[in-house]
Amino acid sequence: MDQTEKIFKLISKEVAGIFQDDLNKKIDISDKELTKILTKLEKKKLVNKEKVKGEQTYKIFPKEKYVSMGITSDVHCYICEYENSCNQDSTKYLEVCSYIEDWSIKQHKQ
Repeated sequence: MDQTEKIFKLISKEVAGIFQDDLNKKIDISDKELTKILTKLEKKKLVNKEKVKGEQTYKIFPKEKYVSMGITSDVHCYICEYENSCNQDSTKYLEVCSYIEDWSIKQHKQ
């Protein structure tokens, strides 16, 4: 499980939201890296960040529930920055997706 998935999993357990400072205490990454990951999750509409009035922090709310991907968890499709450009009607993206290629090779070796 990569950092983005780990962070999203933690956030999705907090239905009432979690303060960014508290989230940062639960994981071992820099504030800058956490902010970068939260921005990525917010752009994908998986979380919502709300500025806490009178404070210098945000409260993070899950917009979607974390779902374990099971055997496909290493594919990263649902957190991939190019997910929106993939087209379900065309398999062309499968030919150029390095994540799927790496996953396929890994599965074949097992």
